[in-house]
Amino acid sequence: MLAHEGMVLMETRVAARCLTSLGVVPLGCLLILTLAASASGQTAGIDYGCRTLWAPRPVEAFTDISGLSSGVQTIINNLVGNGIMTGCGPGQFCPYRPVTREEIAFFVLNARHRSNRNASPIVPPTTFPAATGVFADVPVEHPMACWIEQFYAEGLTSGCALIGGKRYYCPQEPMTRAQMAVFILGGKHAAGWTLPACNPSEPRIFCDVPDCSHWAAAWIEQLWLEGITSGCAPAPNRQYCPENYASRWEVAVFLDAAFIAPPPTRVRSACTSN
Repeated sequence: MLAHEGMVLMETRVAARCLTSLGVVPLGCLLILTLAASASGQTAGIDYGCRTLWAPRPVEAFTDISGLSSGVQTIINNLVGNGIMTGCGPGQFCPYRPVTREEIAFFVLNARHRSNRNASPIVPPTTFPAATGVFADVPVEHPMACWIEQFYAEGLTSGCALIGGKRYYCPQEPMTRAQMAVFILGGKHAAGWTLPACNPSEPRIFCDVPDCSHWAAAWIEQLWLEGITSGCAPAPNRQYCPENYASRWEVAVFLDAAFIAPPPTRVRSACTSN
């Protein structure tokens, strides 16, 4: 079972570098193995180390997103073109693959610190400090170490476990939709923002998050109130599917709504309301 933010695991999960239980190459290794190989077709000056990506970038022709709606395809291309997301290999976006915890750190930080190299004066990319070994399962030589540690430094994660005084991040575990609500809202709002508490007397927005006892209830409902999600099933039995893994295309839609084109906010309504 995946741990949510703040849960203490009873076992150690130390992932080997460039290996994953999902059978795909992790993002950090993709940055080294594939993106570098195709860099000749991208904007000069892009650095995939400890700096955010510069925007805009040439839009890559993804051959595996044609089954998505035209609106979602546009969102994906815009996010990649603006240096917020990347593909998963040459010509591939892997839209249905679950996003890993190391990927969400990369995506959210790029969105939060996005810069425009066409601005006047030019806005430089954000440079993150070198990794120091905050997480026991993310050694400093891990290709995404500085991103994950910056995620922690900005208060966007506390890791997935604290075992024997050592903190773990579980970088290659897939991320649930409940975890995504925390990461997206945390990244969107500035330091000092306070999450409104879940009020048991108010109608519940999602029928599968029926009360405030769910660890992410307040985050999930706030995501809906800010217009960032409509859930995974509509009213009159509105669902959020909090324990489902978040796919790359879903995360693209969430990032767009949170950071690029914020939709109107909503007024609370019960999950059974039309």
